[in-house]
Amino acid sequence: MLALLVALALTALAAVEPPVSLTASDGTGLSLVGYDVDESLRFVLWWETDENDVDFHIHDGKQNHAFYSQRQLASGGRLYADVTTGFGSECFTIEGPPEAFAYTREPHYYSRGPMGFGMGSMRVVQHDGNGTILVQDRPFVIMVDGAWVDLGKVTKLLSD
Repeated sequence: MLALLVALALTALAAVEPPVSLTASDGTGLSLVGYDVDESLRFVLWWETDENDVDFHIHDGKQNHAFYSQRQLASGGRLYADVTTGFGSECFTIEGPPEAFAYTREPHYYSRGPMGFGMGSMRVVQHDGNGTILVQDRPFVIMVDGAWVDLGKVTKLLSD
């Protein structure tokens, strides 16, 4: 299955200028060769249950708070979407070097769907601006309406 996904990604990237190729690194990420993009840090929340609402809350080290009705942090970074019908994903992105460590990520189980639980993961994705992508996953299961899950803090870049 992984080989199929990589083949599809390479096919999609074949038309990009300059040319892009994906190569496996040391198991902690992927490298994009020949593709000029800026440094970024992303927190991506997704879940595998439909018809439920899991809200993504991000707090930075300067006591700022981003969530569905306040999507930007004064220190930098933005929450892109508020998915209320299940599956996610919700993504928070800091473009450029992060300036307000530590970042706390908390899913809030706003509304249970017919499945009765929210099961998913919060993924930290760091791109160094030179083609290396590092990824860290934090899985979760939420079973009670109104529950909050502390997925810990990101206190530094994954590469540090």
